[in-house]
Parts: sequence; C-alpha cells; structure tokens
Amino acid sequence: MNQNEIMNVAADTGSLMLLGGAESFRIEETVEHVGKSLGLELSCYVTLTAVFVSADDLPLTKVVKPKLSGFNLQTVDEVNSISRKLESKEITPEEYKKEINNIHHYVKDYSKWSQYLAAGLVSMAPVFINQVKMIDYPIMAIFGIFGFMIYKFISKYSETPYVAEFMGGLLVAIFSIILNQFELVDHYQLIMVGALMPLVPGTAITTSIREIVSGHMLSGIVRSLNAIISLSSIAAGAIVGLEMIEHLFN
Repeated sequence: MNQNEIMNVAADTGSLMLLGGAESFRIEETVEHVGKSLGLELSCYVTLTAVFVSADDLPLTKVVKPKLSGFNLQTVDEVNSISRKLESKEITPEEYKKEINNIHHYVKDYSKWSQYLAAGLVSMAPVFINQVKMIDYPIMAIFGIFGFMIYKFISKYSETPYVAEFMGGLLVAIFSIILNQFELVDHYQLIMVGALMPLVPGTAITTSIREIVSGHMLSGIVRSLNAIISLSSIAAGAIVGLEMIEHLFN
C-alpha cells in the first residue's frame, strides 16, 4: 500500500467515525494509530464537520468533509474493532482497506424494530419514580414509538434542520392532551414527558461534555449548541401543541 493509499484509508477511517458521532479525540487517536500501523506517521485534526490528515515527514494532506447524519455507534464500534485488529496484526493492510470500504458502502445500523422497541422502553423510564396507573405505561410506550417514528420519517425526507424534533414534540403533545380531554389518562404531563424522551439528544449531550473535558473546546461547544437547539425545538413543538389544543377545547 503506497503513501497516498494510506492517507486515503486513514481519512476514510476518520470520516466513518465522525459520521458515527465519535468524539474528536477518539477519531484523532484512531487515525494516527492506523497510519502508524500502515507504516506512515500521521497527524490528524478533527472538527465537527471535517477530518484533516497530514503526513509528518511528507508534503501530503487529506481533507474529508462528510455530511453529518446523526449518530451511529455501531459504525464507531466496527471501525474501532478492525483498527485494533490492524494494530495487533490480526489482519493485513489490504484486508483493513477492504473492511473500511465495506463499512463505507454498507453502513450498518440497528433494525427499525429494535429502535422502536428501545424508544418504547425509554419512554417508560422517567415515570418509574412517579405513581401512575399501570395502563399509563403502555400508553407512554406507544406514544414514544409514535413520536420517534414521526421524527425518523421527517428526518429522512426533510433537509430543514430541527423540523423533525419540532414536529415530534408537537404531535406527542397534541395526542397526549387529547387523551386527557377524553379522560382516558390522568397524568398527561407525565405521559408527554416520557414520550418525548426518545427525541432528547442524550448521546450528543454526553459527547459534547466529553469533548470539552478532553480539551476539544470548539467541537464540544458546537455539539452542545446543537443539542440545546434540538431540545429547544422539542420544547417549542410541545408548547405549540398544548396551546393549540387548549384554544381548540376552550
């Protein structure tokens, strides 16, 4: 594998990890270890929207600007696994290159049904500390799955940022208060809070804190701001939904 190929493979490694939502310091360390394992000393610098890779002793630089699409921790785990295998010489450089290309062209993610199941379970978690009727738990799970499905559907077809979060919050709030108006539930506020939990950018918040603690202030602040805007969009959607139904029934 020549130097240009090493640069390309290392940059693809960083790009995949950035697309998966990995922290900047983790991406930089992985890319540099990959370069060393392939026989070329590299330096890597990562921002939230680009990966910069340069050779230490050669006039070679590679810049990759992937189109961010949320978090995919399964991709991050796969790249970490094969990079460790490369470093421990369990696979050859050519096998590593092939594996990276496979991940790049066939990005894996958890199945839709497993994501919906997780959304339903997460929706029930916040109310375990409150006393609610048993019937409220499946209602929260159903609403959580419904809100998450709306979020995923709008995210797929809309390029406008934060519209999916807003619409998810809006529809969850509307259906929660409608159930309360027909006296089908007693604690619509708790149901609404639980159903909105799958939309909360918990991974982004955690990652931003890790970025800031590790000294990557720029990426950490940008991730934090993005998470705050997402939370604000969810809250705004819920408030608009509550106001709409209140005016409708009053």
